[in-house]
Amino acid sequence: MEKALILLKIECLGEDCIEEVLGRLKEKPEVKESGMTFGEYDIYLIAEVAKSLEMTKLVMDIRGYPSVISTTTLLIVS
Repeated sequence: MEKALILLKIECLGEDCIEEVLGRLKEKPEVKESGMTFGEYDIYLIAEVAKSLEMTKLVMDIRGYPSVISTTTLLIVS
């Protein structure tokens, strides 16, 4: 099992874009916890997958969202 903290920076073009992105991300079965943050990043996710390749696919999928301008992934080791 692999677990990671994923931090996202969002560029909003509309009124509720952070909430919209967060709502779509919460639907993903790999996302165990999520929320909005105040500061350098806009959204945090805690994701859990069986294999590291699945984590790579998840992050690449998230980076494909038009409003996501960057992600930072931190693997959780304990």
